[in-house]
Amino acid sequence: SFATSCRDFGFLHEPTKIRRLVSACVDISIGRNLGQSHWLRRGAGPTEEQKTRGGGSFAWRHDIDNEFHLHYWKNGTSIEFANVVVHNDFSITE
Repeated sequence: SFATSCRDFGFLHEPTKIRRLVSACVDISIGRNLGQSHWLRRGAGPTEEQKTRGGGSFAWRHDIDNEFHLHYWKNGTSIEFANVVVHNDFSITE
């Protein structure tokens, strides 16, 4: 799902987009620019709980740019990149 979403939005073929995606992945991996990461909530409301999945994983989103976000799961120090989405898409691949 991650590779498919990257391809569908041009993040595998457009050099500028590739650079931004790799930068976001590195930010998440090394704990840099985490001010650009936010909980991925269960609903649209500001008081909604963070999405979770079995095994203690929590859903997050990180800004790639003003139009796209990288959604990922975090469980302790383990990170799993889930999908790239447009700004108002709150879905995440389980």
